[in-house]
Amino acid sequence: MFPGVVRGGQLDVVLALLGTRAEGPVDGDTVQRRLATSGHTLRPGALLAQLLSLETAGLVDVHRVDGYQFALTSRGEELAYELGPGDPIEVVLVMVDLVGYVAFTAEHGDSAAHDAARQLHDVGDASLRRGGGKLVKPLGDGFLGTARQPREAVACVRTVAERCRRPDGRPWLVRGAVHRGRPIAFRGDLFGADVNLTSRLCEAARPGELVMSALPDDPTAEPLEVRGLDEPIHVTRLAVP
Repeated sequence: MFPGVVRGGQLDVVLALLGTRAEGPVDGDTVQRRLATSGHTLRPGALLAQLLSLETAGLVDVHRVDGYQFALTSRGEELAYELGPGDPIEVVLVMVDLVGYVAFTAEHGDSAAHDAARQLHDVGDASLRRGGGKLVKPLGDGFLGTARQPREAVACVRTVAERCRRPDGRPWLVRGAVHRGRPIAFRGDLFGADVNLTSRLCEAARPGELVMSALPDDPTAEPLEVRGLDEPIHVTRLAVP
């Protein structure tokens, strides 16, 4: 799909930027360190030339405010999945986010919002670990994690909904998603179409609801149109907690 797009050490540079679409751009020193970790080195001038060439190819965004910072474009990330060394793993993906977080931040300030997000991440991490999974990464007002089985993933989301509280003691409403898939595991993170689908399922959840890709022969399953997919997928909606 990408013949002739990258040459020489450019794929190594693309892989060093994997994750920057979600995490935000990084500076040249960070790219250098990531390259060194994977056994590759480039002089700063040569690295910048590679990155600018990848920008021309539409694979890297270059931010020129207060120095250079770099992030993969969606096409660059797609190339990294297709040509990179990441390993597909079969796992149950879990995603949760807090409902009304932006409005809460506007009303209560950044410090209170940070405390709320940290509570979410701590509760999610502990719950996932109890079920044999783990928290893969925080996502601001949400998180991505894994579980061994769908029932353990559902239990995690319900635990988060029960234990996350606003400063006045009221429970936070959450949205959640659970999906069994085969994401790409790379440098402790998960990437790929199944992660993106899990995010879409979370977006489709109503406040206080979990959307789960349907198990075989589930009589309660309903079709859901998902942005980016030609065919609807079947899902189950569960109230949480």
